[in-house]
Amino acid sequence: MNLLDHERDRVGDFQNRVLIHIPIGIIIAMAWFAHWSITFALVYVFVRYEENEDAHISDEAWKDYFGCMVGIVIGGIISAIIKIFMM
Repeated sequence: MNLLDHERDRVGDFQNRVLIHIPIGIIIAMAWFAHWSITFALVYVFVRYEENEDAHISDEAWKDYFGCMVGIVIGGIISAIIKIFMM
């Protein structure tokens, strides 16, 4: 049963790929607590990895980007809540 689907998905693995990459986005967003440069470095490494993977196996990397962005939003909300309660 797929709860997530997308009209551009030709393979049918949109839901799985998004759910796999949400934790990566959360980790990237939470890295902001350590130092902002770590967050930018992680985003850079993630984008370069996905571009390389897509160039070699053409796996529709946009699904991975989508999952990571959702994770970054979730991680940003968690970070904001933590910062509010730490004040």
